[in-house]
Amino acid sequence: MKKVISYILLVVMMASFLPYQALAQTSEVGVNITGSVSIDVITTISADITLDLTTGETTPTYMEIKNQSEVPVSAKITNISTTSTGAPSTFVGTYQKDWSNLSKEETRTYVNFNILGEGQSVTAQDILANTELDLGTLAGFNGNEYYLSNRPLVHYYSDSYAFFEISANFGKNWDSGDKNFTYQIETVYSQADEHLQKQYTLPEVVTSSNVKLNRTFIDYDVNNLLNLQLDCYPDYDENNIDLSPINVFINDTLSSYSGIHFAGAEVGSDGNPIVTSVYAGYSMPTLESSAEGTTHYLNIKVVIDDQTYTFIEKVVMYSE
Repeated sequence: MKKVISYILLVVMMASFLPYQALAQTSEVGVNITGSVSIDVITTISADITLDLTTGETTPTYMEIKNQSEVPVSAKITNISTTSTGAPSTFVGTYQKDWSNLSKEETRTYVNFNILGEGQSVTAQDILANTELDLGTLAGFNGNEYYLSNRPLVHYYSDSYAFFEISANFGKNWDSGDKNFTYQIETVYSQADEHLQKQYTLPEVVTSSNVKLNRTFIDYDVNNLLNLQLDCYPDYDENNIDLSPINVFINDTLSSYSGIHFAGAEVGSDGNPIVTSVYAGYSMPTLESSAEGTTHYLNIKVVIDDQTYTFIEKVVMYSE
């Protein structure tokens, strides 16, 4: 027995002095992918569309799409219909009718729904019966729904969310009495080839060159400001930046420019700034808040030269 033990120890000692490559091994690892992709999307409508016959004003609603799938998803509207008795059910384009001058019969017959999303110089698209309408692609859900700050509230939504404004056009020639109609918008979701990042191109409007629009975001300080973020590059000089040519409309109300709200720079290895974030402040009306949180949808239009950049933001305001 002792001879056997000595022999085994000798083999181990000899192996430890062999060249390193002599110890290399090739191992095979099998990978099995099972099951199928699951599409999990939630679509909600914020509120009813209202038409006030006294003032002629129409209040839009907002559609929120949340992709809870782990894969990117393309969204499309495929149909619109109604089952309400007496509801106008002939769907036409926005500009196909003079909505303020329809007869009683035309008022009972024709209706238009249209939807607006985010983008550069985007326009509202008509929602028509049995007609496909592409709403774009939503990224796969990564588990980070939003960021809740320690202020009364700011929500930052990821690209797995999409927000759309839905408006309607009706005739005005109704008999007396309230009208309550319900319409159904059919949406279809499918796995997308890839998620395309939103791109916006900003014209040069300030003396500092290489300025681009990152995107709008909602932030609140003691003056209740909406902040528009722009990224400026190495030749940044705070004294040279003038953002007054930029007009910001919040729910169709022009906001007043209040100057650069905050600026900070990342420093490169040579000690020079390589990027500067400029937060241009715009005042906005105070938003209603509550202890439980009050939801607001903001249609923000940033107008620069002849370009309009549309952003739709969902903000939930909590009272302290």
